[in-house]
Amino acid sequence: MIADLIKEIEHYEKLGFGHDIESMCKQALNIDPSNKKVLDKLTFHYFQKKEYDKSINLLDSYSHIFDSRTYLTNKALCLWHLENFKDALDLLNQLEIYYQSNSVSDWDFYFNRGIIHWSLNQYEQAKKDFSLANELNPESFEPLQKLASLELDLGNYESCLDYVEKALELDPNNHATNLIKSFCFLQQNKWQEGWELYEHRPSIQDFLSKPYTAPYYTGVEDIRGKTILVVSEQGLGDTFLFARFLNPLAGRGAKIVFEVQKSCVPVFTEYDFISQVVEKGTYTGHYDFVCPLASLINLLRIPAEGIPFKAGYLTANERLLNNWQNTLGDAAKLKIGITWSGEKVFGDWKRSISLKDFVQALPEGPYEFICLHTNISEEDKALLDQYKIKTYTDLQTDFAETSALISNCDLVISTCTSIANLAGALGKRTWVLAQYAMDFRWFNNSPFYSSVTVYRQLTPGDWSPVLQQVNHDIRHIINYD
Repeated sequence: MIADLIKEIEHYEKLGFGHDIESMCKQALNIDPSNKKVLDKLTFHYFQKKEYDKSINLLDSYSHIFDSRTYLTNKALCLWHLENFKDALDLLNQLEIYYQSNSVSDWDFYFNRGIIHWSLNQYEQAKKDFSLANELNPESFEPLQKLASLELDLGNYESCLDYVEKALELDPNNHATNLIKSFCFLQQNKWQEGWELYEHRPSIQDFLSKPYTAPYYTGVEDIRGKTILVVSEQGLGDTFLFARFLNPLAGRGAKIVFEVQKSCVPVFTEYDFISQVVEKGTYTGHYDFVCPLASLINLLRIPAEGIPFKAGYLTANERLLNNWQNTLGDAAKLKIGITWSGEKVFGDWKRSISLKDFVQALPEGPYEFICLHTNISEEDKALLDQYKIKTYTDLQTDFAETSALISNCDLVISTCTSIANLAGALGKRTWVLAQYAMDFRWFNNSPFYSSVTVYRQLTPGDWSPVLQQVNHDIRHIINYD
């Protein structure tokens, strides 16, 4: 009976019916509580569903059944996904001792440990582990891809491209590797080559899988009098960054329907070059072509020196501007809007600053600091109140409201977030606090926003010099709008 259950589980695994797997695994374990094959499947099922705590509990409960390699590796990977990097590294270091005592070499081990070292900003150790993984498995592109990305983080472009080319020899059409090459080109101001390769970004693959009823716009078609459905397929920040290119698209004679995130709809409803703005995924009318928003810079062949609206292209609603002016009051103080973190997703730790460190770096004086976040935990709210930083989360119902709030600020200070892009698109004086690894949105201050100044980490993971410089510069502001 247990063998039949395992076959049924494997059948559902192939079909992707994950919702049945947990109950079937538990049924099998009721029959044979020590069945390692079933335990492996249930652990992996939780891992795929991102239920990492459940996976860890299962590994710990049955640690006497799992072999050392399975237990230590899987628990380390779960802890990594939970951003508990130090404990994950400790487990893999234990596994290294096990391997050494058993004269075993495993490229996966070095690859996984390299990722954890990288997450801890331990670049030299990460490079060593990725190199060992490559030596042990020279037929895999993955260690080479990680080495390329690591060198890109460090700004070693020649080394980055060397690893990229080696990885592409093994897997020429790999999207992630080609995207690393794109970023490397963009950061070297190899503009056109970079944007062409940017078509390998993950959102494009998702976009192309959708059942659109019109052909993909390639930039060469005559679109005079035609309707183009432009879809904002990336994050909120990129919506504000790339939407400027709708204007030159409209200049080719097209009627533009812009599908955008719900909270952004009110921001774009008042622009002549956009015929209709709708919530993403809701447009059911006619269109002749479809195009992802972030592809326009490539398809329209926009040169670096020809980026439109560097001084800003968005304008806040006048009624909302007046409402926020009345709400904020006290024109005598310098109003500074702040954000310290992005969306709570995996990987956000690299670009985010702890709120405590951020607020402690802000100087006292004739300044009024305003939180621009719309979602704040009770713990963060208590800290903001302690430092007398104003919050208006109940009033920031969409980005039209936030645009008006930002427009009433004299300065915005933000990590790499949608707020930084929105402030730049509004032409507001903005200081972007950027992680050490360069981003094409912010290199050389920013090629997209003339009002932006970038404060970049001097060493990976260390925000202290950045915050010290911000404190100094706030206290020495004399002229401001």
